[in-house]
Amino acid sequence: MIEASIAKIYIKLMNDKISQESFVQKKNVINNAIERKREVIAGLTEELRIISEGRESVESAVIELTPLLAIETLDRELVDSVIDKVLVYGENEIEIVWAG
Repeated sequence: MIEASIAKIYIKLMNDKISQESFVQKKNVINNAIERKREVIAGLTEELRIISEGRESVESAVIELTPLLAIETLDRELVDSVIDKVLVYGENEIEIVWAG
């Protein structure tokens, strides 16, 4: 892992295999990489939250609409529950405003 890299370069520093300046430079590079990874993780976590909320909304709508699949005929009660109003603009033009 990236975090283990700092320990490795610290051991090199303690064994006089790299200078203090080289250690600090490498540590900064590693810390910057860690911070970028944390930012990516935070972004992905937020995306997952949004997707999960959307999924819950879709699942709720499916549960709500599933009973409508069995409908074979329209009765007045059903029409009133799914249609808010019907607008007639002329002989050949209408608009259905769905209940929402």
